Amino acid sequence: MTDVPQAELALDDLAEQVAWFEGRRRLTIEEYRTYFDLEIELESRIIAGAAWKAQCHDFGAASAAMSEVVELNRLLLRVTDRELAELPPGELLSRAKLAGARARIDGFLLLVQGIKAEYDASLQLSIGDLLEAMQALEDATERFDELATSGLPYARSGADRAALARMSNEFLNALSIFRSARYETARDQFTRTATRYDVEIERLARQTPEGERDQAMLNQLLVELGDRHTYARVLQSMSSAFSFVQRGDFAEAAKGAGDAVSLGHQWLQRVVGNGLPEIQRDIRMQELCLYQGWASWIEAEMAIECGDWDACDSLVSTARDHWSRSTSLAIRNGIQGVLSGQAADMGSMELLLQGTKRRHEVQKRLEAEISRLRREMREFGPVVNVNNNNAPGGTVSTGKSFSVSSVATSSAMSARQSTPTQTPSPPPVRTPILSSAYESLRIS
Repeated sequence: MTDVPQAELALDDLAEQVAWFEGRRRLTIEEYRTYFDLEIELESRIIAGAAWKAQCHDFGAASAAMSEVVELNRLLLRVTDRELAELPPGELLSRAKLAGARARIDGFLLLVQGIKAEYDASLQLSIGDLLEAMQALEDATERFDELATSGLPYARSGADRAALARMSNEFLNALSIFRSARYETARDQFTRTATRYDVEIERLARQTPEGERDQAMLNQLLVELGDRHTYARVLQSMSSAFSFVQRGDFAEAAKGAGDAVSLGHQWLQRVVGNGLPEIQRDIRMQELCLYQGWASWIEAEMAIECGDWDACDSLVSTARDHWSRSTSLAIRNGIQGVLSGQAADMGSMELLLQGTKRRHEVQKRLEAEISRLRREMREFGPVVNVNNNNAPGGTVSTGKSFSVSSVATSSAMSARQSTPTQTPSPPPVRTPILSSAYESLRIS
C-alpha cells in the first residue's frame, strides 16, 4: 500500500470521508486511489491507538481497535473486488493496479488478524489464564504462518511475526513451569527465550520497512520485544534464586534475587525516561516491589544462618513492606481496569514471613541455651589435673572432693602391647553436671 502525508483531518472526519467512498456505487480509478490512501491513513491512526492502549495494558481495547481495522480491510477488499469485476476488458493498467492493491489488502488482513490474536493473548495473560493465552498465540501463529507461505505482500513480516509468536509461547510455557515450582527447568527455558529475543531484536532493528505505517508497526514491535526480553531475564533470575532456595543455598539465591531487582529498576527507569503512560510506571513498580520483597526475605533467611537476629527482624519487616506496597499498587491498577498476574498474595507471603520468624526464634533460643550450657560448664565443671609420676599409685586430682588412682607397671604395659587382642578402655568417668553439658553440646 502507498502511504500518504499526515492528514490534518480529525479521526472522525477521516472516517466520514472513508465511509463516503465506501457508499459509492462505482469509483473511477482516481477515486479508488484517493479512497485507498484515506483508508490507509485511517487504519494507521487506529493501529497507533491500539498500540497506545496496549502500552496502557488495556489489551481489550487494543484488540477491539484491531477488530475495527480488520473490518475496514474486509470492506476495502469487497470494494476492490467489485471494481475489478466491473472494469472494462481493455483497462489493463487499471486492472494491474487494482490487482496489486488487492494482494496488499489480503496480506495486510492476515497480518492484522494475527496481531489482534496477540493482543488477545496478552489480555488472557494479564488475568492469569495461561492456557487461554497460549491458545490465542497458537491462533496468531496460524495467521502469520499462512501469510508467510502465501507469497503475498507482508509475507516477510508474517514469517518474522510467526517466529516471535512461537517465542512468546515458549515464554508462557516457561512461566507455567515456573508456577509449578520447577525452577531449574524454568530458568533454563527463560535463558533460551531471552537469548532468542536478543537475537531477533538485533535482526529486526536492521530491517527497512516500505512505508511510514510499516515503520511505526516495526517500532512498536521492537518496544514490545524489548519488554519481553527484559521480562524473560527477570524471571530467569528469579527462577535461579528459587532453585537455590530449594537447595538451602541462600547466598546464591540472594544473587539471583538481586539481579531481578536490578533489572526491575532498569525497566522502571526506561518507562519513566521514555514518557510512557503512568499506568506502565505503576505496573513496573508493582512488580519491582514484588522482587524486592523476595530479595529481602532471602536475606532474612541468610541472617538466621549467620545468627544476626536484629538484621533478620528488620529484613522481615522490609519484605512485608515491599509486598504490601505491591498489593496496594495491584488494587489501584485493578480499580483503573488494569490487571496483572504478578501481584503479591499477601496471605501466602505473611505465612512465609511467620515461618521465617518462627525459625528465627527457635534458632535464637537454641543459641542462648548452648551459650548457657557452655557458661555453666566453665563455671561449675571440675578442673581436672592429671599427675603422671610414671610409677605405681599415680593420682588424678579434680580439685573437688574425690580423686582417682591407678597402678600400672612397665611389665604389664609391655605384656599388653604384645597381646594380639586388646581389651577396650572403659568409658571416661563424668560428673553429672559435665555429662549433661557434653550431651547438649554434642547434639548442637
